[in-house]
Amino acid sequence: LKIVIYLIGIFSIYKFFTNFRIDLKLIFINLDYSQILLLIFISFLSFLYFLGSITPTLDGDSLAGYLALAREYFEARKMISIDYHYGSSFPQNGQLISTLGFILGDQILAQLLISWLMGLLCCFTIFMIGKRIKNSRVGLFAAFIWYGSFSVAFINQSAKIDLAWTFFDLLAIFAFMNWWFSNNYKNKENWLFVSGFLLSIAFGIKQVSAFTIVILVAAILAKFFINKNYNFRLLSKNILYFTI
Repeated sequence: LKIVIYLIGIFSIYKFFTNFRIDLKLIFINLDYSQILLLIFISFLSFLYFLGSITPTLDGDSLAGYLALAREYFEARKMISIDYHYGSSFPQNGQLISTLGFILGDQILAQLLISWLMGLLCCFTIFMIGKRIKNSRVGLFAAFIWYGSFSVAFINQSAKIDLAWTFFDLLAIFAFMNWWFSNNYKNKENWLFVSGFLLSIAFGIKQVSAFTIVILVAAILAKFFINKNYNFRLLSKNILYFTI
């Protein structure tokens, strides 16, 4: 099973870099000194967080709930009903990411997947959002400010699911932005489906994503009143795409 998972992972990484190597080159081209400095700071923070993540956590919630549940799923080889661990009645998508860490390695890998890796992915998503709104400098600065906050530093030395939830929530917002800023809504409707799908994953990690869903549905309704070419039929279709 491990060999199959490793092969799938290697193939997925290869396809990702094959399909997006040009996009990545365009993202980091023509960086000025301030942007390079921000990248260095972010890399330094990431290194410090990595050192914290490869140390067995002493966080109470992680030991009594998040890691304990993931370990139980790994040993049972399936999801089972567990009522004696913290968080067993909550959505379990985050714990499944930690379970993958136990399948591929041990507790340290579980911590790296659920905290450190998700933090890096959040940084990249924030950068892309900032770049989409303004430019690369804004994206890097926003990523640096967020990544250097105390809450991110605290969560990185645990196995809490908050960074995983943040990543999928931000990714859903970025997908939604690709639809919102498009001049042709009919050709960009797939982004609404992607956004809704990512939000369903985020909701399966933390139910607080319900607030994001409400806000984005309100944004779709607002588009109906802002854009004169946006009729009721298209509004209904887009809400269906987003909520299906």
